[in-house]
Amino acid sequence: MAACALLGVVVCWEVLPGYHEGFSLRGHLRQAVKPRPGPESIAQLSGNPGVELVCFPHRWDSASFYLPHAKVVVFGPDEQLAMENHLRQNPDALLLMKPGRVLNQFLAKFPTRSPRIENALGAVAVTRLEERGLTRNEGKVE
Repeated sequence: MAACALLGVVVCWEVLPGYHEGFSLRGHLRQAVKPRPGPESIAQLSGNPGVELVCFPHRWDSASFYLPHAKVVVFGPDEQLAMENHLRQNPDALLLMKPGRVLNQFLAKFPTRSPRIENALGAVAVTRLEERGLTRNEGKVE
């Protein structure tokens, strides 16, 4: 009986945090909306609900739970073109999408943007498309 209790404690202590990290959006959303230096960070710190979440191929309910003031836009499987246009018009939006082939193919449509992906190995990738910086060699966009 004591061995079972010890096994239960070890599983809770060692296994569950990794499981939680892979399947929960809380930490990844918080990391993605962490204030960055600049004028937009002042707006974020003042409670401005300027965060926009783009969900594909369905709404991720926990995103609204962890960011209740965020604007959530949902695109279905047959609306990839509309989602691409929306992200071009709203470059600061966070994309919530399953990681894998479909996400990689979609991100390839944005050659001048560099994806910053949180939770790339989990159930849902939280992605922000950021402008690529200039290279030191040629002064051209990477």
